[in-house]
Amino acid sequence: MAGLRRDTFRDDLDDCGPIPLDALIWIKNRIDPTLTFRRSCREGVCGSCAMTIDATNWTACTWAIADRAKPATIFLLANLPAIKELVPDQTHLLAQYEMIEPWLNPGRAIAEIKKKMIERQG
Repeated sequence: MAGLRRDTFRDDLDDCGPIPLDALIWIKNRIDPTLTFRRSCREGVCGSCAMTIDATNWTACTWAIADRAKPATIFLLANLPAIKELVPDQTHLLAQYEMIEPWLNPGRAIAEIKKKMIERQG
């Protein structure tokens, strides 16, 4: 997307917290309110805050910065197009999820349980 920018920020790890997501929130609240990124669970489960951090794809809510001597580099995931700064377009990803249906389907689950019960009864 045209208009994306690359910025350098200095934050205070003692003030913002030990993880990149905390640093991004600190930067958004104190330096640049236009900085945009996704976040949700803050526990590394949902993957909403996935980014490329120091050349490794990782969730920004689980990567520790506190013991790092050098500055962290944070980029958008390289394999997804950008909507804005650190926000990838997940249209293709969500379409793939829909194709494999990685969620519970109670109606189908109940039908499968009933079928197995009938098979076991003989």
